[in-house]
Amino acid sequence: MANFNSTEKIRPRKLRHKVVKKSRVVFPPFSMRGRTFAVRRLRDLRKNSSALVREIASFVALINHITEKKLKKPYLQFEPEAIAAFRQDAEAFLSNYFKAANLCRIHAGSRILGVEQFRMVNIIGRLMFG
Repeated sequence: MANFNSTEKIRPRKLRHKVVKKSRVVFPPFSMRGRTFAVRRLRDLRKNSSALVREIASFVALINHITEKKLKKPYLQFEPEAIAAFRQDAEAFLSNYFKAANLCRIHAGSRILGVEQFRMVNIIGRLMFG
């Protein structure tokens, strides 16, 4: 352990900056990189069981819009249990859709999830399920 003079200030561990040695930048072992932060955030989101579709009013408005346009029934009303079932199915569909797109991204060797992966999921879905 090094001896410090009274004039020398010790910075707290969180406030330390990069250490530069011989034209090389050495990061301290506790520094947060972008990937580690993203991975930690994803782990937290996986543990969280909150709903993907948060705004229930906007989801109900979407259901009403779809029933008006597709079924041609402008004033069709749904029970709250039916809305909850629609919401669960929509969340399951979205999570499976993004999982499949992520698998396409991994297969393509890409680092970013793009439109091409979602198009591939649609094509594969059409081929498999008609």
